[in-house]
Amino acid sequence: MITNNKTDIQIDTTKIPEYHETFTPILIVLQEMGTMRQKELKDAVMDRYYSQLPNELISEKTERGTSLIVERIIWGIFELEKVKMVEKPERGKVIITEKGQRIINSKGSYTHEDRRSDEDWLVHKRGQLPPKLKDNNKNSSPIHVSIYQKILGMFSQNNTGIQIDTVKIPEYHETFTPILIVLQEMGTMRQKELKDTVMDRYYSHLPNKLLSEKTERGTSLIVERIIWGIFELEKVKMIEKPERGKVIITEKGQRIMNSKGSYTHEDRRSDEDWLAHKRGQLPPKINKNSLRTYMSANQEILEMVAQSNTNIQVDATRIPEYHETFTPILIVLREIGSIRPKELKNIIWHIYNSKLPSEILNENTERGTLLIVERIAWGMFELWKANMVEKPAWGRIRISSKGQNIMDSQDTYTYEDIRLDEDWIAHNKSKRYRKRNSF
Repeated sequence: MITNNKTDIQIDTTKIPEYHETFTPILIVLQEMGTMRQKELKDAVMDRYYSQLPNELISEKTERGTSLIVERIIWGIFELEKVKMVEKPERGKVIITEKGQRIINSKGSYTHEDRRSDEDWLVHKRGQLPPKLKDNNKNSSPIHVSIYQKILGMFSQNNTGIQIDTVKIPEYHETFTPILIVLQEMGTMRQKELKDTVMDRYYSHLPNKLLSEKTERGTSLIVERIIWGIFELEKVKMIEKPERGKVIITEKGQRIMNSKGSYTHEDRRSDEDWLAHKRGQLPPKINKNSLRTYMSANQEILEMVAQSNTNIQVDATRIPEYHETFTPILIVLREIGSIRPKELKNIIWHIYNSKLPSEILNENTERGTLLIVERIAWGMFELWKANMVEKPAWGRIRISSKGQNIMDSQDTYTYEDIRLDEDWIAHNKSKRYRKRNSF
């Protein structure tokens, strides 16, 4: 156990240390102990610097069930190796380098800010930039490193005035301006580098509770929002992908950022490219070839249903209930005739796409499918139970003569109508109700 602490390191006992806060403890332990096995090193750092933390912090675990503090120490070792402050002379062993000795002897510490201006860190980051910043021998080019340092300096000096709410995860549209500013200053970037830079520059200071928040897939929720922001900006031609995996700001994006300095959710909602995209957007994973005929031949029908028919009332604040899809389904079938169920779902989706915001349209079920498409399929199934639609052949659906008569007389078919429908009541009482019938 290490008992002699030569430096007055302040340990915050109210939170888990950040990975970069473990840099100085790691280096001091290595300076005093010499070569150590990594397990011994992390145990020594834990025992010397963090054993006095409250039990609730010490017992905090990662999703894998390992100690969160120990994970931060391991992360700190990994990051110090990148900047040549420590090295591994052989498998499983760690030693402080001559550079690390020199810095600790002169400064007594090594911080997050020290690393951001560390030449080896800049070289490491430069190695992750697009190929145009690498020489043929894949070695560090002084010119390129100098350029990269200049860019990073511009980042540190540029006060964009963006207000970051530190009490919540940013919404996807709140990442628009940070993404565009980074691309405006950095030029072409790989998408991974872009999201890492936006994360580091704008959101790394958020509370650890927010930074550690995960999606259902176990990925960082903030990073997911940044990726979503990139995806949405591409839709409105503010950015583009000149080649696979790379992103660049467009001339339009440059012009708007130069004139306004920001791009918000409100800006996008009035953006002509967004409105054009909304008019022509198709649902994810759509079979465009199978729908091409219907989408072209029935464009007038789609416009009539989506824009002119006042019987389709859509609440723009939520996903429609399954029974609220009855009328759109029946109107489309009355106009088109026989159609494949998948094509019908896509056309109904197209109708709602013109009326609902994207955040509602993109809402998923627990299985990862679009919730609105599930509701449409459910609506088709219930209409089939009421004999309002029928299957004239395998894989086809059309409105029935009963459906035609009802729609001709009242133009709508509601939840109240189906609950009083004799065919629907009889079907629910029969054994057929237990049979799976999927649309």
